[in-house]
Amino acid sequence: MKKSGLMAAACAFSIISFNVSAITLTEDFEDPFPAWESNWLGLNSNIQNYLAPSNGGSFLWIDDDDGIRGAGETVEINFEPTFGSSLTSLSIDIDTYVDTSIQVYSGTGGILLDFTLDTTLDYEKLSIFSSSGISGFSLFSAGQIEGNTAIDNVVVSTVVPVPAALWLFGSGLIGLIGLTRRKAR
Repeated sequence: MKKSGLMAAACAFSIISFNVSAITLTEDFEDPFPAWESNWLGLNSNIQNYLAPSNGGSFLWIDDDDGIRGAGETVEINFEPTFGSSLTSLSIDIDTYVDTSIQVYSGTGGILLDFTLDTTLDYEKLSIFSSSGISGFSLFSAGQIEGNTAIDNVVVSTVVPVPAALWLFGSGLIGLIGLTRRKAR
């Protein structure tokens, strides 16, 4: 009985392992504005385009849509919580005309990255990995960030478990517990 219970648990674990899919999502802002707003980034964050839909570039002038703009204002980009908790990586190209720092946060609120951008460079590519999700990022500057900071090539990886696999894993555990109790009698 013990051996078959362990086999059932191992089978359930292997099923759950194979039914987790990794998805990579990319936003390169190549679609005519404002089409990107109906893509994954627009739907799963508070990010907006500072220059409104008239910007025809293949990048986005970042805005956090809080209605506050000016020197010293922190720009906070937050992912929708369920989406953010599924993220395993974030890659972003960022360019700024004002001295700016960026912090990227894990799903538990810890700081994954604290980096100062170089205004003398063109786009800098930042890549972050996390085992506890990515809740968003903040930009800090003594100058005005919105209208002076652009992003492009935002790429995330997300892990999506298949609900049926979770059900099978749970039923395998229940079976294992039942077999253990039966043997104990």
